[in-house]
Amino acid sequence: GTGLFSTATEWARGNGFRQLAVETQNTNVPACKFYASQGCKLGEIDRFKYITHPSIAHETMLVWYLDL
Repeated sequence: GTGLFSTATEWARGNGFRQLAVETQNTNVPACKFYASQGCKLGEIDRFKYITHPSIAHETMLVWYLDL
């Protein structure tokens, strides 16, 4: 995961992007810990994002941001 994330951030920087956003869910704790360990900051929480999808309606959308 670290190599892929590093490649993505390098690509984004090289293409002039100033910020990277990554979406995950509150049920994916390992992913949340990983993004935090990479320097990402939790910037958006939406408890109702998946409300129209019954199988995941109980999940909360989390968006992590990394300034490049």
